[in-house]
Amino acid sequence: MTGVSRRNLMRQMARWSLSYLTICSIATLMMTVFTFHFSRVLRQNIEETNNLQLAAVQDRADTYLEDSQKFAVTMNLNPIVSDLRKAKEEDDFSRYQLFRLVKDIAAQNLAGQSTERRLLYFPRNGLFVSGQTYGRSNAFYDMELEGWGVNQQVLEKELRPMLDERQGIETLPGGIIAIWQLLQAPGREKESAYSLILAPERDILGYRGNKPYDLVFLVNPARQKIIGGTSEGLDADTLLSAASQNQTIVAHGWRLITPIPSLIPGWSYVVASRKNPYLSPLQRLYLVLAIMLGIYIFTSVYIIIHALLKEAKVFHQTIDDRNVIEAQQTAIRRFILSRLLTEKNFAAVTSASTLEHYGLNVESNTFVLLGVASGNSLQDKEWEALRTEIIGLAKEQGLSYSSTREEGRLLLLLWESYPESRDLVGIALDIGSRVMEKHPAFLIAVSSPHQGKEHITSAFSEVRSVFPHVTGKPLAWQDMNLLPEETKLSFPADKEQRLLNCLKSGDAVGAINEIREIVQENTSKSLSDESQTFLLSVIASAIFRGIDHMHLSQKATLSYQQRLEAADQLQNLEGVAQDACDELCQIRSQEMENERNQMYLTIKRMVDTGYQDISLNVNSLAERMGARPSEISRLFNERHPVKLYQYIQQVRIAHSKAMLMKEDKLEVVARQCGFGSNRTFLRIFKQYEGVTPTTYRELTGIKGGSQSEKN
Repeated sequence: MTGVSRRNLMRQMARWSLSYLTICSIATLMMTVFTFHFSRVLRQNIEETNNLQLAAVQDRADTYLEDSQKFAVTMNLNPIVSDLRKAKEEDDFSRYQLFRLVKDIAAQNLAGQSTERRLLYFPRNGLFVSGQTYGRSNAFYDMELEGWGVNQQVLEKELRPMLDERQGIETLPGGIIAIWQLLQAPGREKESAYSLILAPERDILGYRGNKPYDLVFLVNPARQKIIGGTSEGLDADTLLSAASQNQTIVAHGWRLITPIPSLIPGWSYVVASRKNPYLSPLQRLYLVLAIMLGIYIFTSVYIIIHALLKEAKVFHQTIDDRNVIEAQQTAIRRFILSRLLTEKNFAAVTSASTLEHYGLNVESNTFVLLGVASGNSLQDKEWEALRTEIIGLAKEQGLSYSSTREEGRLLLLLWESYPESRDLVGIALDIGSRVMEKHPAFLIAVSSPHQGKEHITSAFSEVRSVFPHVTGKPLAWQDMNLLPEETKLSFPADKEQRLLNCLKSGDAVGAINEIREIVQENTSKSLSDESQTFLLSVIASAIFRGIDHMHLSQKATLSYQQRLEAADQLQNLEGVAQDACDELCQIRSQEMENERNQMYLTIKRMVDTGYQDISLNVNSLAERMGARPSEISRLFNERHPVKLYQYIQQVRIAHSKAMLMKEDKLEVVARQCGFGSNRTFLRIFKQYEGVTPTTYRELTGIKGGSQSEKN
């Protein structure tokens, strides 16, 4: 590299580095500004959201307290309640009165709460009445209040000491809050009754996650009681102190807001709030980014200068190394292509990943082989110039390529760069025509389309076969006539290929149609008897090549060869093709039948050994076999007297019978025999045996006992 070129390179890299540094600095500065603005907006949104949530919690709690008062007032005016307060024993009130009271409680509609949460309690006679039923026994308490985690013992322990108050609220085990209201008429203190509303704590004071930032408590400083529990850094003494001082205090990282009176005398709301942990990092993030910006600028300048100095030293060496690597890869690619063209077995030992690594993407793409031959002796430079010209034309058509020289010919493998369905043969012929217009001395042949590495050898064979027939324009394998021009016969290579494909697949009708089409095409040319005989021999030779690819027995192949040699009429050729295809179809049919029999045995073995699997059914078997459920069902039904799903149940029932003889529990039998549940086992066993498993066990035991008695 000259001094001028090196200075130009350094100047260009310095200009690029400065632009890069400027853009990064502006981006970092914008991130700092946006972070500061975002933290301020986020703080405002969080505060507004917290205020709305706190207002909603207070409104919800006051609603429950108002409902308790309304319910108490309504029930206090109920005449049946007045009668029940006077009753001392169960005989003092009628069931009709209790029934009417249950209906009255159920008719209440307080804030959409369910009737299971509203109760009336009469301490004098121990009676509980809800919106669904009534009772006074311990069993009734447990049954009525079990869903709330409350029983008779809890009520006696938690509520009895507080019933002297006219109104109150208490926390019960399980996170339940009880709100009670005294129903008392003037001068009837001994005939008191209480309304009781039960509600989950989360419904009154709101849901509390793992790390709450705003909490609401109900606090009674006089009774030293707290509704809502405590949290990290908040103990009972702190909350009671905040409620009694009636002022906002800060303790243990929490900010306790001035208590708010509630609807229950002596109780107040205390709101505990702490700073959202997301705000502090956001407030400091822009400072951190500013520091990072300075460090980043210094580091970037150092790295860029160091890279420029290092790049100036190794740039020239890198270019040389890259050229050496590319030359080595090109040589390896040409070597691999040459081996694939000339050695059929080489494709079997070369993996598709290796070919793709060296740019030969022929495993999943359709390709053609374009061959160029010259009658004159050319030097390497002339061949390279020709290769470059053809590669340029291929790139114009959007084709990928790989080239080599073999047997004095230039060979180019062409395939689509992108998945498209184009006429590759037509494109290759167009490229060849443009080359031959400039270089008339060259001969160009094109193979038929192929796909897969194992077919590259076949493409090379086709190109070699086409070269002797090339005259003044490029010629493709599929357009080549396999018969001499002097005979005036036409037997294109693509027709021979179709005939071979029909024979290989056992398509007798297709093979006969191809034979008749070839004969009909040549019959219109007024052929001599000698030409017709020659045509039949060529067709017979093609048929024999197809039969040879069928992999029939040696005896059968020899027999068909003798019949073809003796054939002198079209009907004889058709008969040989028909018989060969019929034999091939019979062989393949037998192979398919063997495969189906093997599949049947596999399915049967899977059922016999895997009956304990609860998920074993027709669908799971089909998934394991890689087939559709209808296919394996039809295959099994053709070879077994019962259907597949019935056979699965029969195998399970047979094993369950053996287990029933050992007097195992029905649940164990159902589980170990694959029925899943006891109910399914009973239903299927009775469906197939006509009796239940228990009855079957009893009948079998009776027969066994009778036999032992005879012995």
